[in-house]
Amino acid sequence: MDFIEVKEGTVVSVKEHGYQDSTEGHVRCLECATGWGEALTLLKFYVEHGLRY
Repeated sequence: MDFIEVKEGTVVSVKEHGYQDSTEGHVRCLECATGWGEALTLLKFYVEHGLRY
């Protein structure tokens, strides 16, 4: 996970690897992407508002 400061704010880059190049591997990757989206949303709330889950 990388945090890159830009003029408008911060860009968060998440890279994952190790998934099979198959239908099952693609499904697993998309499931994890959903989880990363949820985690980053909670991180944003914590950073901006100090809210804890």
